[in-house]
Amino acid sequence: MMEFIKEIFMQNAFSSLKLSAVIILLFVLTKPITKRYTAGFRYYSWLAVMLIFLIPFAGLGIDYTINISPAVTDGIHNIQTRLEEKAPEYSVSEEYMDYERVETSNSEKVEYVPVTKTASAKKKVDVTAILAVIWLAGAFGYFALHYGRYVYFSHELNRLSNVVNDASIYDSLCAESKKLKISKPLKIRHSQLIDTPMLVGLLKPRIILPQLDYTDRELQLLLRHELFHFKRKDILYQLITLIFVSLHWFNPIVHLMAKAIEIDGETSCDEKTLEGRDYEEKIFYGDMLIKFLKTQTQKKSYMTTTFFGGKKGMKKRLTLIADKMARKKGTAALVIVMIIAVIMSIGAAAMDNEYFNSVFEGDTSYLADFVKTEKKSVEDDRFKLTLEQYLVAENQAMLIYSFEAKTPDAVEELNSDRFWDMDTIMFGPTDYEKASCGGGGGYGTGGFAKKHNTENKIYCVFASDRIENEEKIDFYLTTNKIKGSPKIIIPMDYNMETKTVVCGDITVKYNPISITVIMPATDTKEDCEFCYYRRNDLYFRMKNGEIKTYTQLYDHSGGHTDVDENHNETSYTSRGWAREIIEPDEIKSVIAEDTEYPVDNPSKSKPVTIDEHMKPFIIDAYVQDHLWIPLRAFCEGLGSEIKWDGDTKTASFNYRGSNYSFTVGKPGIIMDGEECDFGDEAPFIDEQGRMIVPPRFNGYMNHTYIAVDAHGYEMTIGHDEDGGGILNPDAKWHIIP
Repeated sequence: MMEFIKEIFMQNAFSSLKLSAVIILLFVLTKPITKRYTAGFRYYSWLAVMLIFLIPFAGLGIDYTINISPAVTDGIHNIQTRLEEKAPEYSVSEEYMDYERVETSNSEKVEYVPVTKTASAKKKVDVTAILAVIWLAGAFGYFALHYGRYVYFSHELNRLSNVVNDASIYDSLCAESKKLKISKPLKIRHSQLIDTPMLVGLLKPRIILPQLDYTDRELQLLLRHELFHFKRKDILYQLITLIFVSLHWFNPIVHLMAKAIEIDGETSCDEKTLEGRDYEEKIFYGDMLIKFLKTQTQKKSYMTTTFFGGKKGMKKRLTLIADKMARKKGTAALVIVMIIAVIMSIGAAAMDNEYFNSVFEGDTSYLADFVKTEKKSVEDDRFKLTLEQYLVAENQAMLIYSFEAKTPDAVEELNSDRFWDMDTIMFGPTDYEKASCGGGGGYGTGGFAKKHNTENKIYCVFASDRIENEEKIDFYLTTNKIKGSPKIIIPMDYNMETKTVVCGDITVKYNPISITVIMPATDTKEDCEFCYYRRNDLYFRMKNGEIKTYTQLYDHSGGHTDVDENHNETSYTSRGWAREIIEPDEIKSVIAEDTEYPVDNPSKSKPVTIDEHMKPFIIDAYVQDHLWIPLRAFCEGLGSEIKWDGDTKTASFNYRGSNYSFTVGKPGIIMDGEECDFGDEAPFIDEQGRMIVPPRFNGYMNHTYIAVDAHGYEMTIGHDEDGGGILNPDAKWHIIP
């Protein structure tokens, strides 16, 4: 429960930060908006902002993200990290299960019996939890105070008011109600408790008038003003404002917004009341406002309207009443304001979604609707394991977790090679009979998130794409670095849509982060006994009409062969992680074996011709100690022209927006002007005058999504006198664009 409260608190805190920027922007634009648009435009602009920023709480834990300046997000994380690191410590005793060796009467037999041991551990005060409790208490307290004040005030009004018996007042009320198309006139009461007319009551609204003498002209304008409040559901608006301000009670800018809402609400009703009236009528209305200014004494309460509305707003209201300028309602402009508020609020609740910016290339804001931020932890006196965030799809899961070392010796171990072993981190189902987690998983050492890492804390990624979990049972994350290997339980309900496209005998399943391709086993090997290349016969037409290859979109992560009960191969499944986030509507069709299958309706397939330079091709390898790549044959297959500089003996070529240069005798490669070193191997000119380059440059070419794989199972033919393999002179390279 506390983790849940902490999560909502962090979302609300980040949301409030972003909200402040939106409110300040609207305040800055007040003057130009006032000149052009009505007060009603401003009034509903505030409502749009509040509703949009309440969206994260509709999901109670849904994160929203946008590209936010690293300086801002890193600053926030640094503050949070410092608070955690400098938090006071306290000691606790923890019990854990261990085993002790017991020698039996039979000296050759040794038994290990379970024993319960107690260890003392130091824990830090959870500062975030304390702040979350303070925020929650403040939110409930603020709401209870103001709602209670309203309930008390409403009760006192009922007790100290009388039903109006003046027929002329009811006649005026009915006449104004008819003009505003209000079918059922409201009840009116007189009270000595107030000194300004007001609308009170959410479920049973009623107009309360102070016991004063009114002229017919004054009464008509007063009633019309309050009826506009009723028609616009302003009491409900007030309730939304109270809830919103309660959630952001700690933010002074939100309180300024609440005051602006009050003034704009009254001013917009003034505009509606005086709509179509002559200038003399407006001056009379202004004089009436001044009359109430002299008598106003009570404080404004939420969920009520007051005709006066406060001295600070009086100047603004009188100025607008006296102004003869015509203003627009600004419906289209209000839509634009809402769009701006949506864009700014999208990033409000989960700035720390940036972890996934380090896992995937490109914009990860689409993941915001799916990323779960748990912040669940297990720890002992030396280490703390925290599940930061995770994504779950049909057969995939990706976890961001952190390891924190709490003692000097633990810090040393964390930064050493001996920290990682087979059981350092484990991920699996809580019930292995109902679910499984096959190959394709692994752990990282935090290299992808260096900007978060410190000497005593690293962030890691765990990705698994072979999960079988039809019943969606919980999984767990644990480590052998913490006594007793306590588990962090992870709910495995996925909400990322996985699309399935049947392309003849090939089935393609993809979601924003991964792809699975299932194909007949008999077609997977073709001319290659060792590698499975059928997956690379797939192409994808994007929504802009461009055709992309498999390796442009996905990074192959492995595969497996399915067999029947007789151990006959039935199908082969290939898996890959998306290089960049692929939104569901980005892919319009899948192309398999020169046939295009629309994603929305695969039955409407049609033949298509793929550019030969996008298809896999085979070139002869150059054999010398290992397999080298003839550069010209490689580039010709890709459709890229080589430029040769005889003076510097440099060959260069462009491919998919990047430039690559090789120099004879110089190790490494120049990519887009930057030198990339990959060892002592240097390009050379062979006996046929060809430039031969080391295959390791493929690691840098992956930035342009080219896979280079040795083709053919028979890579060696026999062994030499030292027992080493003799390379096959007929070996080939399989190039996959």
